[in-house]
Amino acid sequence: NTNLKSTETGTWTSTFTSTTANQSYTPLSTGVETITWEITTSVPGCTPASKSIAITTNDVPNVTGITATIAAGCEGTVAAASVGAIPTATSYAWTITNGTEVTPSTTSSTNVTLAVDGSTTASVSVTGTNSCGISQAVTASNTITLKPKATPVIAAISGQTAVCGTKSDSYTASSTPNDATGYTWKWNTTTKATNSTAGITLNNADFGTATTGTITVIAVNGCGEGASATQAITIVQPQQIDVQLSSKVKAVATNKFCIEEDAVEFTATSTAGSLGGLTPQYRFLVNNVEQQAISTSAIYTAATLTDGAVVKVEITGDASGCYTSNTNNTTVTMDGYKQPVVTLNASKAAICETDGDIILTIAGMKKGDVVNSWKKDGAVLIGEKTASYTASKASKSGDYAIEVGNTVCVATDTKTTDIKIFEQPKIVNFQSATSTKEILPGGRYVYSIQDKEGIASGTIPTKFVGIVNDNATTSYVWSAATIEFEQGLSDGNFMKEGETEGVEWVSLVVYNGEGTAVCKDSAGFNMGVSLPLNIPNAFSPNGDGANDKWVIQGMNDYPDAQVTIFNRWGAKLYERFGGYPADKAWDGEGMPVGTYYYIIKLNDKEGGQFEGADDVARGAVTITR
Repeated sequence: NTNLKSTETGTWTSTFTSTTANQSYTPLSTGVETITWEITTSVPGCTPASKSIAITTNDVPNVTGITATIAAGCEGTVAAASVGAIPTATSYAWTITNGTEVTPSTTSSTNVTLAVDGSTTASVSVTGTNSCGISQAVTASNTITLKPKATPVIAAISGQTAVCGTKSDSYTASSTPNDATGYTWKWNTTTKATNSTAGITLNNADFGTATTGTITVIAVNGCGEGASATQAITIVQPQQIDVQLSSKVKAVATNKFCIEEDAVEFTATSTAGSLGGLTPQYRFLVNNVEQQAISTSAIYTAATLTDGAVVKVEITGDASGCYTSNTNNTTVTMDGYKQPVVTLNASKAAICETDGDIILTIAGMKKGDVVNSWKKDGAVLIGEKTASYTASKASKSGDYAIEVGNTVCVATDTKTTDIKIFEQPKIVNFQSATSTKEILPGGRYVYSIQDKEGIASGTIPTKFVGIVNDNATTSYVWSAATIEFEQGLSDGNFMKEGETEGVEWVSLVVYNGEGTAVCKDSAGFNMGVSLPLNIPNAFSPNGDGANDKWVIQGMNDYPDAQVTIFNRWGAKLYERFGGYPADKAWDGEGMPVGTYYYIIKLNDKEGGQFEGADDVARGAVTITR
């Protein structure tokens, strides 16, 4: 009642307060809100009166937290889509993508059915409606729904397409897209596994003696069997075949190799060609020791081998070992060579050329080693290719070098040595520089001889010169019985002359070389030694061995001399013709002590030894006891 008396007051109470009788209301949120109108009076004893009303406020449906799903379906069936209940919605509107709606698109149901139209992906969206309007859409998509019975494509079956009949092999398969839950496997027409998630293994019981067979695999899921795939299998029965083995070094077919330099490549080749579809596999051994086990390659490279190593190959056919190899041509015996390492030896380091030869020899030559060159003082000795060299002349002295190579190895070895061959000196002759005839007592003299035969007594040159054919002569040694020489010179220089007359043998020895390698030659001559005439004035024939004869020095040079002795009365006591040698000299036998007189005639053609025209010496000699 909004017609109030003057004593009455009306008040609105809710989410707001007002005393205005006619009031507008704006809801602040959805839900139910109660509004009360209360009238009070100022008359004492009167009770207030009030009246309330409930107002409900709604909104469009709210899809917060609401999801939609599409359930899986099989080929030839329908798929069901559903959505959670949308609060306040009084009806639902469905929109279908990649599918055909079976039920109406507007319905009060939260479910809808879809027909498969060949698509592999289905999508839907749904909205709720009430008196306030339409909600936001809720969507769902499922890429594995609306699928056919099974996977439309099966990948190739994994496993060997050629197998050994006595062995076993396993096979697997996969599908695309991968919605198969298992596979059915068949060997030929026999089912080996149903709805298996794994593959199968076939063995000799399955193969038997057959040479071919077929594997079939069928994809399976909850909708049933789908696509299938097949694989033809070749069955190889065990057999023994030949295998050939070849070797290469630096891409050249050979069994020769350098141990320090080469890696050898071995290639195995089956004489059975494709081996019935199996992949050839090989096992390489060196001296029966396995080096490369069950290699899928027919090539094996050996970095280290020895001479005579036997490399062998065995064929296994495939991993199952269906094949074995015959012994025919399955080994290669290696011919190994080593880099040359030699020494150069000389039979002697130095010799005289008359002592024989120096033989240079190469030691340590091995298989395949060859002499590339000999060199002397850096120059190649043309034509010298043997393992030894003979040097026999002084001209062959020098520094020698050899280079040794190998018919297989690239490396070479060079060694050097030095040898000396001294020329044999030879005294050709003796020459005379002057012709002094006499040797005076005391002093120093230089003598020479005219030839090897010597000179006649009485002809004494003043210089001896030894003529030698070797310019490399290093020393000269002069010698005589009573004469001392200054040594080391080609000229025979007297240090001390002889003191007796006669013929003296003078020798010269010449040397060339060093150490134990010394060459020498010797020669000599007879030298006549004549002293100056010296007539003594006394002698003592008393038998004491000193001056027992009247010996006249220098008489040996006068073979025609005449000596006559007289006493003081003129009586002739001694006379000698044809020279007066010392051993025939007057001994004064039987003569008393006293003075005696002599006449000496030299009868020398040259003359001039004594004063006077007759070249006669006269004088006295005394005998004492």
